[in-house]
Amino acid sequence: MDGLARGDGASRQEATGEDDGLKRDSRFIYALRAIGVLIALSPFWATVAARVSSPGASELIYAIFSPVCHNRPARTLELFGVLMPLCSRCLGIFIGFGTAGVFPYPRWGIRASLGYGFVASVVMVADVIMQDLGMHPIWHSVRILTGILWGHVCGLGVLAVGRWGDQTRKRSASKRYLP
Repeated sequence: MDGLARGDGASRQEATGEDDGLKRDSRFIYALRAIGVLIALSPFWATVAARVSSPGASELIYAIFSPVCHNRPARTLELFGVLMPLCSRCLGIFIGFGTAGVFPYPRWGIRASLGYGFVASVVMVADVIMQDLGMHPIWHSVRILTGILWGHVCGLGVLAVGRWGDQTRKRSASKRYLP
């Protein structure tokens, strides 16, 4: 009796070449996930470094983040008595990239990531507009949550593109060695 008749999943996959979507990620995807976690932790490291290091090092750290965020004091949280290098929304975006690295689920394709990214962008822009029109004050919790939502979805999109590229590379490499 062959593996297909017994219901042996491994034999069936080998026989048909199917991928159930639960295959382990490649080293490249693990590297992308690790980069997402490092991105998420960087504002916290910067704040701690600003607290314990010299003023020159602190200025350098904050200069690195200045092109990314406006860093208005009213919209920025304090950690250890030091303003963070990012506003609360940008901090949420950075944290969202990290959550996508730690919890890379759901495993969307590129098209789904774009769709959900659009929805997350609409939610974030709605909060920005309501806040700037004075419909509500600066709520750091909402700013962080909308940032995490957007950052997580964007991080999942980066992973989807990475998986697509990794699969494309593997397919072309396997075709190269066919007789």
